[in-house]
Amino acid sequence: MLGFGISTPDQAREARRHADGVVVGAAVVRRVLDGAGPDDLRAFLATLRQALDQECDRPR
Repeated sequence: MLGFGISTPDQAREARRHADGVVVGAAVVRRVLDGAGPDDLRAFLATLRQALDQECDRPR
C-alpha cells in the first residue's frame, strides 16, 4: 500500500500501478478541516474509487 502525498484521482491511479492499494487519510482529513461535509467527502471518495477501478481494469 502507498499513502504518502496521494490526494487526487490521478495520484491514486499512478500509485495503484505500483502497489496493491492506496491510503488517502490525510486528504480526507484535510477536506474535513476545510469544512467538507459528508456529501463532499462521498463525492471525493467516489472520484478516487473511479480512478482506481479504471486502473484495475487495465492490463498490467
